[in-house]
Amino acid sequence: MPHDPRTILIIRAYSPANIGDGAIALAMQTEARRVFGVDTRVVFGATDPDSFESLLGLEANHHPIQWGRMGSMHRRLAWLVRTAPLLLRVWHATGGDRSRFERAVTSRRLSTDAVEALAPYLEADLVLACGGGYLGDEYRRQYPAIQLEYRAARAAGVPLVFFSQSFGPAEWPLSRFLLRRALRIASVFIARDEPSARRVRGLGIPEEKLRVCPDVAVLTVPHVGVDPRPGLLGLALLGRGAYPGGDGAVHDAYTEAMFRVAKAHLERDPANHVRLYSASKAIGPNTMDDVSTAERMRERLWAAGYVDRCSCAEWTHDPERFSTDIAACELLVTSRAHAGVLALAQGVPVVGVASQEKVGGLLEHFGSGAWVLRIDEPEKLVEMVERAWAQRQDLRKTVRLALPGVLRDAGRAMEICAGALQNDSSHRPGGGSGTLRASDGAGTSLRR
Repeated sequence: MPHDPRTILIIRAYSPANIGDGAIALAMQTEARRVFGVDTRVVFGATDPDSFESLLGLEANHHPIQWGRMGSMHRRLAWLVRTAPLLLRVWHATGGDRSRFERAVTSRRLSTDAVEALAPYLEADLVLACGGGYLGDEYRRQYPAIQLEYRAARAAGVPLVFFSQSFGPAEWPLSRFLLRRALRIASVFIARDEPSARRVRGLGIPEEKLRVCPDVAVLTVPHVGVDPRPGLLGLALLGRGAYPGGDGAVHDAYTEAMFRVAKAHLERDPANHVRLYSASKAIGPNTMDDVSTAERMRERLWAAGYVDRCSCAEWTHDPERFSTDIAACELLVTSRAHAGVLALAQGVPVVGVASQEKVGGLLEHFGSGAWVLRIDEPEKLVEMVERAWAQRQDLRKTVRLALPGVLRDAGRAMEICAGALQNDSSHRPGGGSGTLRASDGAGTSLRR
């Protein structure tokens, strides 16, 4: 790749209050600068840009259209009425060529927030759509707003890559229709796992546009060199309502099973310990609250008499701090994929309790695909964890043997993006690089 500075725009970032999103963002910035050069500018389009800047020190803007969890139909309709004029203006701006897009961004017809969100597309050399399961039915109401971001990349004449995504499930006909339209804008789709790749193929995306690379979050923190603490079992719990279709009954059965796992482990040997982890905290727009679930589990275990042998890790947004703590576990039972990613990166074997396919897809990369259980089958969890604990030394060897290959394959993702940019630049005159200037000739830069 050329060594001149590049600008990479990464869209669909969520919130570093979820440690997975923070780990992905940090890894993507590091990988972009490794592949494109140390002077590469990396900008994020995010649901919670203030947290990306304050917690991680990353440059971030809002999405062009902010669409949160608005609750009732009445509230959604009220939001749509208020936002419809802006939606239509952005839709028009992104429906033509680069000159139309530039005119819209430098005019006064769009809001200040929309201009700040759209200007980076005109400054970018490459747009990467990150994130995970939002390409599924759970987020179907957001598809029109999400697709505006893909259209903006196309209007700016900048290649778009779906970067290391988990996908779906998307079964609703409207979901599948909108996703086909969105995916065809992309130069390349990089799936995190084979289940995601199968779903992408099912939408008619040609094989030459599809690659499979593990989640780049595995690259965030190198091996920290912490020895496992004998007898320590980690549990990374999922907050109530944080998974598709998660209702109270399902969550209660799941947490009861996790309690039985912890209790059985503590009764097995008086030297055993349990440590509880939270991968997501309710901050700002992030409503996924794992912390309360972990604290309630600790209270139950303390009430059962295990005060000295059960602890709760303090929530952190820092992947290195999280990884250093979780590396001490002999085994981790997790419902959060990214708690599993950071544990596996430290050589810790994982049992997955899966609310989404991406947990199983992650474990397959490490030769551990058999050690995953659906969240609606909690009655089988105690027996599975007991078997895994008995084999934990062999499982650790399997993970550590697989880790170098997973790291190598995860590192290919950004190199695939470089290839997409190179291929696009070879037939696209001028490219998308450079600073957007205001159309009044005053030379005012829209760079932040």
